[in-house]
Amino acid sequence: MFARSLTGSLKEILKLHRLQLMKKILIPLLLSFCVLQVFAQEEKSEQFSKEHYLKKSKNQRTTGFILLGAGSTVVVTSLIVLISRNKNHQPIDEYSWGPIFVAGIVTDIVSIPFFFTSAWNKKQAASIAITNQKIPRYQRNNVAFVTQPALKISIGL
Repeated sequence: MFARSLTGSLKEILKLHRLQLMKKILIPLLLSFCVLQVFAQEEKSEQFSKEHYLKKSKNQRTTGFILLGAGSTVVVTSLIVLISRNKNHQPIDEYSWGPIFVAGIVTDIVSIPFFFTSAWNKKQAASIAITNQKIPRYQRNNVAFVTQPALKISIGL
């Protein structure tokens, strides 16, 4: 009976020891996976790349054309309505079409900065490029040119 209780308590001790050992192994293992995931992520810095400036330029140009088209459409529509009512000697409701006409002109004016910033970003994209630069390297009393990728930045004066 004593041997049975001893083996039973021994089994419980071994069971507790295994659980503690598993906890000691499992917690650092899980933490290492978290750390490995953090270090495995790449940081993409496309803030100053040529593609970034070209995409930004295209988006701004599209926005400018949309605003210009919408504003021009509103201006032309309001002018047509005002002229047709004036020809037919109908009373002109200036309070409804006047502000719409002004809103169209304001929309056209708001589109202008988008075209300017689009041109500026396109110019920035043209000033940044990755090229292969020839670099002289001395080998056995001779000069050999080796190509190396380089970031080319042009500064317009």
